[in-house]
Amino acid sequence: MLSPRMKAQNLKWTSNNEKSGESDDEDALKSVEDLKKSVDDLKKLVPCTIEEFAKVIYSYICPIV
Repeated sequence: MLSPRMKAQNLKWTSNNEKSGESDDEDALKSVEDLKKSVDDLKKLVPCTIEEFAKVIYSYICPIV
C-alpha cells in the first residue's frame, strides 16, 4: 500500500511522462515537417537529378566520349 506522499509522487511522475510523450510526438512531427521543407528547398536549388549532374560533369572531364 502506498502512502499519500508516494501516491502523489507516482501521479506526478505519470503526468510528466504523459506530457513528455505528447511533447515528443509534437517534436517528431515538427522535425518531419522541417525535413520536408528542407528537401523542397534543396529541390529548388538543384535544377537536375544527380544522374543528370554526373553526366554533365563527366562530359566536362571526358569530352571525347
